[in-house]
Amino acid sequence: MNICEQCGYHLKIRSSDRIELSIDPGTWGPMDEDMISLDPIEFQSEEELYKDRIDFYQRKTGLTEAIQTSTGQLNGIPIAIGVMDFQFMGGSMGSVVGEKITRLIEYASNNFLPLILVCASGGARMQEGSLSLMQMAKISSALYDYQSNKKLFYVSILTSPTTGDLYLLTSIPRASYPFLFDHGRGQGKIEKLTLGLGIIRLELMTSTTSR
Repeated sequence: MNICEQCGYHLKIRSSDRIELSIDPGTWGPMDEDMISLDPIEFQSEEELYKDRIDFYQRKTGLTEAIQTSTGQLNGIPIAIGVMDFQFMGGSMGSVVGEKITRLIEYASNNFLPLILVCASGGARMQEGSLSLMQMAKISSALYDYQSNKKLFYVSILTSPTTGDLYLLTSIPRASYPFLFDHGRGQGKIEKLTLGLGIIRLELMTSTTSR
């Protein structure tokens, strides 16, 4: 189960292993596997081209992108599920990741399926600039229709490591999740969020700077 027998530490696992643990055997039906990232803003880097970086991680992980989406069954119940993989560019969200998640949500909404999203992400993908930031708005809109209008069942599972303003939580002992937030009259940063034994502890650093 990828847990140290001596100390109880949770080891990192790949998205394919998590999928195997999460759904009934033989029910995985992948969606949008042929979608791959391009270079929409022609990102300039002294180290390597964005396209070359994508190609490297595709060969390293055997995945086309940082998320796998699918239909499947959980204890015989049909579901829609998306599982992110931190080993693919830190699980960062670019246009393809955002589009695959949105399509998964819309499919679940149209077919009245429970939805599970498993997050392991470093946040937005800088190589796609503002296009990567737009994905959260697109996903939020699809989720609003799924939850508020269709009133369907959605579970978001946060796994370690996850950084950025992505998804919700599940309890994992000794795992930390940095977040940024922006509240009504100032700015702040949740520096550390520690989960364990059913207790959630937030360490906050806030400023009083008004807008």
